[in-house]
Amino acid sequence: MSVWLDASIRRLDVPERLLFRFDLCANEAVSNIIAYAYPENGAREIALRLYREKDALCLEIEDDGVAFNPLERPRHAQPESLADAEVGGLGVDLIRSFMDECHYARREGRNILRMVARVGTGRIEPLEPD
Repeated sequence: MSVWLDASIRRLDVPERLLFRFDLCANEAVSNIIAYAYPENGAREIALRLYREKDALCLEIEDDGVAFNPLERPRHAQPESLADAEVGGLGVDLIRSFMDECHYARREGRNILRMVARVGTGRIEPLEPD
């Protein structure tokens, strides 16, 4: 996935700094899908689409796992001490902090997470569920 993202981002003529942001966020999102979206064994599908829209770079990750909107997860509160800190659970916060916009929709039994980083100015329209 990282090799594909690198080659695809370079073809879209956007700042190279976006490569790290998208690679990190895509790895986090896909790792979570693999770990949590499929309670049963069997063939599964995860699809990635990368494209420019207006003045932004967009990555959509679509999966056929159980319905889950990661953007509904509340942001983590800063622990008062290291002893109070919990391990894990910061992936969605990481994605939110590295992307300018994130949108989720559930369509035809599939989760779609769109992550957006602005290259210039302009706003991307949110995903609308069916």
